[in-house]
Amino acid sequence: MGSSPVRDFFRTLPSKFDAEAAEDLTAVYQFDLSGPQGGQYHVEIKDGACSVREGTHPEPHVTFSMALQLRSLFPTVQ
Repeated sequence: MGSSPVRDFFRTLPSKFDAEAAEDLTAVYQFDLSGPQGGQYHVEIKDGACSVREGTHPEPHVTFSMALQLRSLFPTVQ
């Protein structure tokens, strides 16, 4: 993954993951983001760990499709 505010956000998710709160959760969340800096990412929670990958997952449990408006998420981005 290169650098962009969106990629940077997704990269931080594993470090913020609370394995204890997730207990025995196994899930895949697909994010389909449209817009200039959009993209596709999936977050997988399994065996007490969280991983993030760019691209699509073949069998996500939940898919979020949204138009990305960077200024509302990252006010310093032009």
